[in-house]
Amino acid sequence: MNAEFARHEIEFNFVNAYDWDSVEVNDLIKSEFVVKYPPCFRCGQLNCACENKSIFPPQIGNWLSHMKVWGLIADSNDPLTLVCEDDIVFIDSCQKTLEMLNSDVNLQKAIDSKEPLLLRLGWALCGDHDYAGVPYLNSEIRMSNPCYAISPSMATLLLSSLNQINTTSDIYLHRIIGSKGLSFTVFPPLVHDLSWSTGEFPSEIRPKEKYVATLRQELEYTNLKDPRYAELVKEIKHEEDRVSRYEEFNKHPVLDHWKP
Repeated sequence: MNAEFARHEIEFNFVNAYDWDSVEVNDLIKSEFVVKYPPCFRCGQLNCACENKSIFPPQIGNWLSHMKVWGLIADSNDPLTLVCEDDIVFIDSCQKTLEMLNSDVNLQKAIDSKEPLLLRLGWALCGDHDYAGVPYLNSEIRMSNPCYAISPSMATLLLSSLNQINTTSDIYLHRIIGSKGLSFTVFPPLVHDLSWSTGEFPSEIRPKEKYVATLRQELEYTNLKDPRYAELVKEIKHEEDRVSRYEEFNKHPVLDHWKP
């Protein structure tokens, strides 16, 4: 992240996230503020084929981490603050998009209005990132937690409107509350993530087979005598166990049985 921000001359501060096993996360899960399974929080059914039927500790940690940032922004005098998760990479064409953002009249009017404003800037890697035309803004909803910007009034709205955690933070931010204020989505997106999308980094929220595949590929090209070989074998086993435990939890999504 240091390298990515420096490459694009972005001033930044790091904000420590909440781990899934923190006191804050455990206390929140025990409270009525977090909905419990059953039913499935996604479809409302008792029996369904949804993945991730129950909001679980890493997702609550994600919630608290974004809420922490929203609190900082709500108290800020900056008209718009960029929020980035820690596993993003800026796409090659991002400079053109940044230039468009700096000159867009409608966006500037929205910023000047000081109304609640959300700017969706980056999401999971998909065909949107391949767009090679003139950058533009519209209001299409994208789950843009990897990279977004909000005004202080939007941060205040996000916090004041939160009466219960009954969905994921990205749906709440980009679909539920984002539609209540001014919102823009940038095309092509500025960034994509390196965990969910490509598996180059491990996901601390939902373990992915993609990351296991990345480790296996590295192992294939690592000499048996290289100290890294033993490290890779151990890490692959650890990630395979994480994937298995998550899959088992999804079959029987009772928080009391959650295992990291």
